[in-house]
Amino acid sequence: MSTQNPNNQHKPVVSTALNITIIIATVIFPVVGLLMGLTYLRKDHPDAKKIGKIWLILGVIMVVANIVLISMMRQSSN
Repeated sequence: MSTQNPNNQHKPVVSTALNITIIIATVIFPVVGLLMGLTYLRKDHPDAKKIGKIWLILGVIMVVANIVLISMMRQSSN
């Protein structure tokens, strides 16, 4: 028998507001997505692992995009 409150069964692990906030923060500061992604990947809940993976992938994409943009800017200034 479960001791959890039945109202919590449908509650998402990550709220929509937090998800959007982390995504926006990751676009501006990719390290946010990397850190939050790693943090949520370590949780036991499968939904937390899923969102952690998404944030981590977005963080890596943004780091690569920043590197590409910086290298393009350096090449165009020479």
